[in-house]
Amino acid sequence: MLRRVVLFAALAAFVLPSTALADGMTFEFIASTPSSVWFSRPTSTTTFLTTVVPAQINWVTRFTGGLPGTPGPPSVGAPMPPYNTYDFGDVSFTTGGAVSYTPTSVTFDDGGSITIVSNYAFELATGIPQGTTLFSGAFSGLTTLTQTNAPSAACAADPNCLSSFNYHYTLTGPVSGVLDSLVLNYFNLGSSSNSTGMLISVQFGFIGPTDPYGQIETGRVSVVVPEPGTLALFGTGLIGLAGALRRRLLG
Repeated sequence: MLRRVVLFAALAAFVLPSTALADGMTFEFIASTPSSVWFSRPTSTTTFLTTVVPAQINWVTRFTGGLPGTPGPPSVGAPMPPYNTYDFGDVSFTTGGAVSYTPTSVTFDDGGSITIVSNYAFELATGIPQGTTLFSGAFSGLTTLTQTNAPSAACAADPNCLSSFNYHYTLTGPVSGVLDSLVLNYFNLGSSSNSTGMLISVQFGFIGPTDPYGQIETGRVSVVVPEPGTLALFGTGLIGLAGALRRRLLG
């Protein structure tokens, strides 16, 4: 019996799909023009972050491998800089409720929502109709908002400097959701629309220590989908596994 268990485990490890067998999409975004994306300043009573006006997509690209991946063609737009060169649609999201707080960070529960919608410029670039929901999902785990800088001692002692200092915060957390089939086809990502990923480098700033609202500066959503051959490999592997076990048991 022990030999059979060992054999089954070895064969399963050989045939099951690896997480390395995945490619995906990256959507980079910046503040809308005019800039009007705001977040509540993190406090002990903060329960969620809300985009009042969606951020602007300025770069969409396919990447290879698991997260964060290696960007590759075809791509739409261009990575920053420059700023405000492209506008391919909107990114909007809210977080789940706050579960812990420090003066420089807030941790949010899963939930909320993330939606990426294309516009006419994206249609001209790809043929995917404007208004298409390119990705729809939610935060699938804890999300952390962290202060990434602080004024120098000299700036903190100068009221004029302190009042104009830009406090940067970064929001990071895992996401899961669905990529539209047109995106999958255009970027040759197969037919599986379910995807998982990480919302990374969402940076926004608060001017001075009392500014109640922060403005988004830049952000990036990366989502991974199985490679087209992964499911085929899985099916072939199961067939081989079943045959090997049958021969072993009969022997």
